[in-house]
Amino acid sequence: MYQTQNVHISANQSFDRTTLQLREAFQIKKKNNKMNVCGCAILQNSLFFIADFNGEKVIMEYSKGGIHIRDIPVSGRPYDMTVLDNDLIANKELCVDVRMEKKYIFMVIMIFSEFTVIPGALRVYKKMKCGSNDYNPSRQTCCNGVVATPAGWSCCNTKAYNPELSVCCQDVINFKNGSSCCKDKAYHPIFETCCIDQLYPVRDGQCCGNNIYDPTTEMCCGGSINQNVEPDYQCCSDKAYSPASETCCFGKLFTPEGLGCCGDQTYSPQDETCCNGTVTEPSGLSCCGKFSYDPAEQTCCNGAIKESNFICFGNTREIISKYFVK
Repeated sequence: MYQTQNVHISANQSFDRTTLQLREAFQIKKKNNKMNVCGCAILQNSLFFIADFNGEKVIMEYSKGGIHIRDIPVSGRPYDMTVLDNDLIANKELCVDVRMEKKYIFMVIMIFSEFTVIPGALRVYKKMKCGSNDYNPSRQTCCNGVVATPAGWSCCNTKAYNPELSVCCQDVINFKNGSSCCKDKAYHPIFETCCIDQLYPVRDGQCCGNNIYDPTTEMCCGGSINQNVEPDYQCCSDKAYSPASETCCFGKLFTPEGLGCCGDQTYSPQDETCCNGTVTEPSGLSCCGKFSYDPAEQTCCNGAIKESNFICFGNTREIISKYFVK
């Protein structure tokens, strides 16, 4: 187990009067018996990066409290490193030329992406763009052109939020676990009911518009609540009625029951006949357009009522074209 220390040096102090003070210490996991920590770097967010020359081809990343976060693969054995920016590290790697018996040190520039670090010799990777701003996907989230923190969260308009702990309702973050949206408010369907934009402390409630109602004693018709209804009631526009005493035609109620609807008026099917919106007497007649006729004595030919012995050949123009025009 290796130990690393984080020390603090006061700003604006001359070098000959500088003293080191231990702030915290943590253990580095030893991966082999020949561990050789030859370089480290500390970012502004207090993340530690440690190079083990005798270890694997990785850079070890630790949190401020000394918790191992991950091993970052690099292309060669890490020799040293330098912080170039808050999300940019230059890693020195040692390359041995056996034939020439010479050692070369070359620089590898690394930039953090969302899940991995991309190594590449002698290349500098550009930061990603979020609108007109640069951002680091491993540390930040781009929300509609605005840089937010931390990385990996969902966006609620221009803000980042944790979907496991909160919900975004019409660009408003509601900190309510496992909730759904009722307009811009969060609610839990197990305990509440949302009616358009109104919340009620009732589970599985019935909505009528933005109101809640009791279906055992009330009926919702066209967004209006009708009270004191019976099981056989039906809706006529926004009103509830009993078919045993009233008739609903074109959204209006008429008495008595059993009437028929004919265009914009009612009629009695027992006494009258409805032909395309026109009421005629008596009942039981056939229709020829808007007119009624008795099929026992009359016939309908091209919308005109004729005597029953009239022979109808169909449309006159069709007859002339078929039989007389060569």
